[in-house]
Amino acid sequence: METTHLVVKKEDIVKYCSEEQKKQLDNILQAIQQGRQKDGKNPANDYIICSTDEPYADAVAILIRKEDEKKLRKELGLPTRKQLVFYKSRYSKSPQLVKNFRIQSDHGCYRTVEVVLDNGEVVNVHEAYLRQMQSSSFTEDRRAEDNLL
Repeated sequence: METTHLVVKKEDIVKYCSEEQKKQLDNILQAIQQGRQKDGKNPANDYIICSTDEPYADAVAILIRKEDEKKLRKELGLPTRKQLVFYKSRYSKSPQLVKNFRIQSDHGCYRTVEVVLDNGEVVNVHEAYLRQMQSSSFTEDRRAEDNLL
């Protein structure tokens, strides 16, 4: 999971930082709040923190990953409830299951998606093609296109 936030215990700041460092940190936090406010955002969000030392940390991480995946599926126009599949070729009769996926690169008008298959193989695919693969008639549609050529 990518680190997107920095968390520091206030207790550690008090204990380990000099007065000058505390002032510098306060200035940084104020600059961020002012910038967020200028962008029309909430100047200071509240977060729920879970230390990885806690016995329930793995369950929390799984829940967060599931929600992140659901958001990404919506963003890419992929089904949110069914198992994603990947066809190695347009003639494949049986698809491979998608274990994991992420946006590999954004080219402006389209994105490349990195897909990890259930066998561990990693492939890159155009987002629209991955979307098409989720159709129950994907292989039939491909064969019909070939017959038109």
